[in-house]
Amino acid sequence: MARARILVIDDDEKARRLMQITLASKDYAVIMAEDGQEGVELAIQEGPDLIILDVMMPGMDGFETCERLKGDERTKGIPVIMLTATYDLELTKKAFGRGVAMCLTKPYRGEALVNAIEATLAAKRRLARERG
Repeated sequence: MARARILVIDDDEKARRLMQITLASKDYAVIMAEDGQEGVELAIQEGPDLIILDVMMPGMDGFETCERLKGDERTKGIPVIMLTATYDLELTKKAFGRGVAMCLTKPYRGEALVNAIEATLAAKRRLARERG
């Protein structure tokens, strides 16, 4: 199986670097975007297998970015894992209402991120098999 391609959309350079190290160590191909607009453009160009999206970003926040991704035929089927600064039930409901597959609260352990990615990609593969 080809290695999965993960698009990370986060305005925090340190967080992006840490995710890149964590994901590359698990043999994921990592694509980076520093804001929502760049993330949407890269998602369309690169067609990643999964997107990791931060909620709090200047300009286009994670919710607007997710709405654009889910509203575009080219990117609507890409699962999104949203990163939040704090656990908030309303925020989580809002995220799921916009098509987010999973939410992770910062700070998170690298193992938790990898587990979330693996579970989300497994669900995506199952759905693809069921649809034929």
